[in-house]
Amino acid sequence: MPEGAGFDQLDMVFQGLASLSPRKLMALLSNCRKVKVIRLFFVFADRHGHAWLKHLDKSKLDFGKGDRQLVKGGKIHPTYRITVPTEFVTMGQGSDDA
Repeated sequence: MPEGAGFDQLDMVFQGLASLSPRKLMALLSNCRKVKVIRLFFVFADRHGHAWLKHLDKSKLDFGKGDRQLVKGGKIHPTYRITVPTEFVTMGQGSDDA
């Protein structure tokens, strides 16, 4: 994440991304080589549930293997296996401690 950008700021940005092009997103994500970026993108995408999300083919993306730590003291997101602040793991998802 850019220095100084917090999860709350990124959350607000994602809230406004309702009209993205699924084709362009797939092209960008397919060329992304940073597993943490791809996983974090989908944490926020799932959180906001924009219409374009259902048109993205996750099976064509490299999510890597194993857990990734983005923040200390956070929770592991149960789907994307990346540590995020506790409030970004939806209640009832059965998350594990980082």
